[in-house]
Amino acid sequence: MTWGFLTFGDAAIGMGHVFRCLSLARAAKAARPELKIEFLVDTGQKAFEILKKSGLAEVRMMPEDAKLSGEFEVLVVDRLETPTGRLQDLKRHARCLVCLDDAGPGHFMADISINALYPCLLPRPAGSVTDSRQGFEFLSLDPAFARAGYQVRHPVRELFLTQGGADTYGLVPKLVEGLAPWLLRHSQATLHIHTGPAFEFERELSAVLENAKFNWQRHRDIGDMPSLLAGMDVAVSSAGMMAFELASAGVPVILVTGESKEVPVASRLEACGSAVSLGYFDDNSIDRLLLSLDRLSSDEALRSKLSKTARKMIDGQGIERILAAIFQHIRG
Repeated sequence: MTWGFLTFGDAAIGMGHVFRCLSLARAAKAARPELKIEFLVDTGQKAFEILKKSGLAEVRMMPEDAKLSGEFEVLVVDRLETPTGRLQDLKRHARCLVCLDDAGPGHFMADISINALYPCLLPRPAGSVTDSRQGFEFLSLDPAFARAGYQVRHPVRELFLTQGGADTYGLVPKLVEGLAPWLLRHSQATLHIHTGPAFEFERELSAVLENAKFNWQRHRDIGDMPSLLAGMDVAVSSAGMMAFELASAGVPVILVTGESKEVPVASRLEACGSAVSLGYFDDNSIDRLLLSLDRLSSDEALRSKLSKTARKMIDGQGIERILAAIFQHIRG
């Protein structure tokens, strides 16, 4: 039996789709070792390279106008709002079609639709039998993050900064520059700067770091992200999949993003008591970031509360829930 994963990822889109498909594919293979896995990439050379490097499965490019060949027991489509015509074609090749975070009309064309980040607010069409599951509990997230050994420490010494695998809007250099006053006031602290495989702002970041008077480290091509996060005290992150890796690991996080669709996600995390949200990055974001960081770094009890709430909500069982839904559908 073959399971296919159709996804995409580049500097404009980000890499979260790629990594969550990898996590789900690995878990499926672990549950059913006889499975053949195939990755289909319709956008992004970086996505292709990462999936190829994983060594988990065959990888092939499949442009949006290409027709799918082959038959799949399960076909997972992770590319947000897929055109309905394309989904109709894909469904002809799959016993079970699964869509991840499709909030458009295609949501109700799948056999199973999982909307962990972006809820589908459209009314269910008459006759639809889609198994629709929504909420953070269905995040396709490596369970190793939930097992990370994070502990609240005082004082704050390790500050983690990320804008995910791409940093589409080039916020990392701006945030590094903006954090400099706090870091100079807290000379014991080190800024850990994470940039992903699709990061395209090296020149800007290098210019900021060239004369930096604070402690900093760069992190690229990380082999064990859960262990790295377990050693952090506070994080500043966008509100994509990286935010949920941090939450699952229990790292108190301040969210700021240049991606408009992530703003409601950040607000939901803050409303649940799992993060501090600054929302969309603007001219006031740095001042608000420094105030939030002062508050978090000086309040050990608040950091402990955020950590415990986040770990309880993002429990690392999302993949198991997704696979259980798929196996149930296959069994009929």
